[in-house]
Amino acid sequence: MDSVYAASGIAYGIKDVQIFHVIDQFIYCPDNGDGDYLHFKLYAHDGLGGPVKYNFEFATAGAMTASGIITMDIATNEIAPLDDWDLSTGPSDFDTVYKVMQHTHCPLWDQDLAYSLIDFTFSDGISSYNLGEFDIGPIDLRSYGFHIAPHPGDGVDFDYSFESHIQYLSYAYIADPVTPANTKRLTFENMHFGNTFDYGIAGDDPTDPTTWKSDIGEFQIGDMFGDLTSTDPKNWHSRPAQIDAVMTNRWDNSTYYGALLLRLPMEGAIRFEKADFGGTDFGPGTIDGINIYRMDMYLIP
Repeated sequence: MDSVYAASGIAYGIKDVQIFHVIDQFIYCPDNGDGDYLHFKLYAHDGLGGPVKYNFEFATAGAMTASGIITMDIATNEIAPLDDWDLSTGPSDFDTVYKVMQHTHCPLWDQDLAYSLIDFTFSDGISSYNLGEFDIGPIDLRSYGFHIAPHPGDGVDFDYSFESHIQYLSYAYIADPVTPANTKRLTFENMHFGNTFDYGIAGDDPTDPTTWKSDIGEFQIGDMFGDLTSTDPKNWHSRPAQIDAVMTNRWDNSTYYGALLLRLPMEGAIRFEKADFGGTDFGPGTIDGINIYRMDMYLIP
């Protein structure tokens, strides 16, 4: 515990953490009596097969860096009205509401973290199918912050902002079912997640990664606050990300199923410096100016 503030939450530091993580095995078996299952193993490491490290070796020339300092607070905040797409009539554009929420912020974070998902297998009870292997990392998460609060009724509302740079995201797939060892890969190298690259401004060339700015801000999932001062009416409502357990008939109009709802509005930019598919280099890719006002995902077992 670094310090405690009587009226302003707490701050604490995480330093010199190593996690020696073994392979975990996950098996999901639906309760349908058919013998179906999904199986995989997940291995967390530092990108080179060693232990995961958080804010490790923080001393540089005898001085400590500020990485790993996290602040937490709980407060009642004034926010713009919720953009509830399910209501037939919405609240007034200029009404504000008050919401109690918890805020966590880490302006500087350092980690050596990668994941390998192996033995990814699906079985229908008769035959099993090897779906390949996924690898991601090392994941450079430079900063992050989030707000979280109860959702009216059930579930939670939240927003999460972060800047991240990922060395590779790779999927190894079986190219020849007769020879399972014959695999090929789809790989995205040097991926960057942030707020903006200033597309087409100040010498930015989306086709040339050497021109991309390094100070890209934070990618944002959800918006707990909204902005009543914006000139764009679309920003006058808050659009938090949501996690909720619901009943839905989206799978079958005649039957309602229990489901996990993920509502994930987001804003920012994503770029990668190289895409390689089966040994063919497709060059860099850019997705700039992302504004997703609503994206719903229903996970139905």
